[in-house]
Amino acid sequence: QTAQAHGAEDRVGVIGSLRRDEGGLRRFVTSLSEAHAAGVAVDWAAYYADTGAQRVPLPTYAFQHEWFWLTPGVRSADATAAGLGRVDHPVLAAAARIGDRDEWLFSGRLSIEAQPWTRDHIVFGMVLVPGAALVEMALTAGREVGCPVVDELVIESPLLLDEDATVRVQVTVGAAGEDGRREVAVFTRPESVDDDGPGEATCHGRGWLAAEGEPVAASPGQWPPAGAEPIDVDELYRRVNKHAHLTDPGFDYGPAFRAVRSAWQVGEDVCTELVLPEVAGSAQGFAVHPALLDSALHGGLGMLHRPGSEGGLPFSWSGVRLADTGSTRLRVRVGLADETTLRLEIAGEDGTPIAAVSRMDVRPVEQAQLESARRSGRRSLHRIEWVDVPAGSATSAHVAVLGELDVPGDRYADLADLEQAIADGATAPEVVVTAVATVTDAGDPAACARATALSALTLVQRWVASEPLREARLTVVTRGAVAVRDETPELAQAPVWGLVHSAHTEHPDRFTLIDYDGGGVPDWGALLDLEEPQVAVREGRLLAPRLGRAVGGEPPTVDTGGAVLVTGGTGGLGALFARHLVERHGVKRLVLVSRRGPAADGVGELVADLEARGAEVRVAACDVADRHRLTALFESL
Repeated sequence: QTAQAHGAEDRVGVIGSLRRDEGGLRRFVTSLSEAHAAGVAVDWAAYYADTGAQRVPLPTYAFQHEWFWLTPGVRSADATAAGLGRVDHPVLAAAARIGDRDEWLFSGRLSIEAQPWTRDHIVFGMVLVPGAALVEMALTAGREVGCPVVDELVIESPLLLDEDATVRVQVTVGAAGEDGRREVAVFTRPESVDDDGPGEATCHGRGWLAAEGEPVAASPGQWPPAGAEPIDVDELYRRVNKHAHLTDPGFDYGPAFRAVRSAWQVGEDVCTELVLPEVAGSAQGFAVHPALLDSALHGGLGMLHRPGSEGGLPFSWSGVRLADTGSTRLRVRVGLADETTLRLEIAGEDGTPIAAVSRMDVRPVEQAQLESARRSGRRSLHRIEWVDVPAGSATSAHVAVLGELDVPGDRYADLADLEQAIADGATAPEVVVTAVATVTDAGDPAACARATALSALTLVQRWVASEPLREARLTVVTRGAVAVRDETPELAQAPVWGLVHSAHTEHPDRFTLIDYDGGGVPDWGALLDLEEPQVAVREGRLLAPRLGRAVGGEPPTVDTGGAVLVTGGTGGLGALFARHLVERHGVKRLVLVSRRGPAADGVGELVADLEARGAEVRVAACDVADRHRLTALFESL
């Protein structure tokens, strides 16, 4: 042992260099370091000679003794300690029956950290939890309460996840009705908000669970089926791209959501083989892994890319049945249930029936929808407010004016005249101003509105296609086209505003809208210098639209003397709204319209329920996008 006094005589450092089972070089060097820390001068240069070691600069300030423990990852707590039933599920951890009622609550947490596969489902740069995950949670809740069939689930609001945030998930299951069905809904609220926090919960999906459904059909013995023609998987995804733009910057489906390994065309159907990618994690606990269920749709999404249908994301699921759980390899046969919906038959690797989906529908999704949902927290209603904006300075831009509009600038008869002048050597303008005049000789007001809108459409299409004017901005002037205060918009001019507004969303730098009330001549120089894409001039004031929060007021009143027509009236949301009208507003006559009409699933039960509540109900089959069929329906009422 070596001892050395340092500092005061009553302080001694004692360092052991030889201990039981610690007599090697490592122990000696440790003792040497302890001696150095105690104040002994050590020749470290000699110790580190020929080792290649180098000095490393350290901070010039004293180290702060603070603990930075690694926090454990998000995981399920012991639900039983809180008096809850435990659920073996990756997201839903606890279940509770509500008091003495036949109602249930399933709860858990969801985050990108806990479920990394979610980060592979990116839409417009945001992590969007797929509808398949909501369906899977509804299936899990249904199995727990004896209603294992998702009769219908409609996605109401996008479920977005931030990288560093956790949301609380709640699945509510209502009491069983006379038909055995239970209402189900999927909610979330931010982790940082108390359960009792006002207005924080968001409903993402709502629908019905059923105790029984059609059994999952057995798959044919031969796989792939007879007559199957192989499809290159890359070609399959090219079809899907036409529908959902999976490789477009707006939609980015990562490896976890590309489970298709083989594909075949079988008549009008497509058969695929799926393997759950390793990056998607384990399927244990899931009824069916959401990434696998979402990938099961990919064989059929290309079928929906046809005239009259639109691409988008799944939003309505009907007749979802599950015969087995936990599979990671699937055989899927997908086909059209009708022109706009898919049906799926899903089997295991050995052909054992796994699951089936009677109907799955899609709807378009826009970036503005998701961005608005993220900004508002998906918890507030909004409305358009018109606010004052300052006038600009007189523009120095080169302005061309089409028609008789009294605006300073070079004048041309129409767009063709301007294009010809540019072809003859004139300088292309930076701003082109024109007004779409109301077509007054088309007949009745509706015909005038259609003719005026057609004139605006022709102008917009010609403008977008104009090569000489590709760097210019078109300013379209309307008169009384929008209701800024309490005024009534001009019927023929309002469609012009809406049409040009739509064109502006596709070509943001090519269009500007100015609507004025005719009260005096506006300062056009100041107007054209504004950077607002839409401006209304009212009594000399310049107003621009802004998104503001809607303030709750008295509930609307409904005229119960006439009939109320509900489009999509036989679907999940339509049926809920029809019941709401009868129960809350006393509506006595309803016209429920949908594509399938009386042939829609569950329509008989819906009509019986509404009639039992005192309503007179008519169900009609009509595509409301078909003008002639809609007119015939109105005439028959």
